[in-house]
Amino acid sequence: MGISLKNYELESFIKSFLLFFLSLSLLLVVLLYFDYKKDIQNLKSDIFAQMRLCSFDLKCPDFDLKFKKKESIKPLFLYEDEKGLVSYFDFLGINDKYLSIRYSKQKYEMKKEKYLKDIILKYFFIEFILMLLSFLFSYYALRPLRDALFTIEEFIKDILHDVNTPITTLALNSALLKDDDKTEIK
Repeated sequence: MGISLKNYELESFIKSFLLFFLSLSLLLVVLLYFDYKKDIQNLKSDIFAQMRLCSFDLKCPDFDLKFKKKESIKPLFLYEDEKGLVSYFDFLGINDKYLSIRYSKQKYEMKKEKYLKDIILKYFFIEFILMLLSFLFSYYALRPLRDALFTIEEFIKDILHDVNTPITTLALNSALLKDDDKTEIK
């Protein structure tokens, strides 16, 4: 692409760049949102798996262990509350209580924040690549337009030249005829 763009070429380039870049950026945001949600769900699944292991051997320094009365609580489900993640398990020999295993909100939020930072880093990296691809796409989308416009301009120049040649000849001949008429009258 040449250094100087005409106004209509620049407008076409900007529109195609923005159309391509913004549509891909929107798609990227949606995909990364679902990726983040999937990562958080996987994090919860991993924490729940660790809780299940902890319920067997009770060797789990990352979790708080307590016993809670069996009320309307369903065991073997992961719950999220203001204190973090908690799950309840049956414990051998205790029939009226569940073993409550809690993962602190602070630790959980720190892991979620790490996932969010990773997603943001991915976003900016991919966004940069999309910007380059959008630029290249816009350039190649504009190139046939520029070639066609150049061909049309050259065609118009040739037609104007072909039309101007007889017109100029007629104008010169009529001027000569006028001069000849003036010289004969005298």
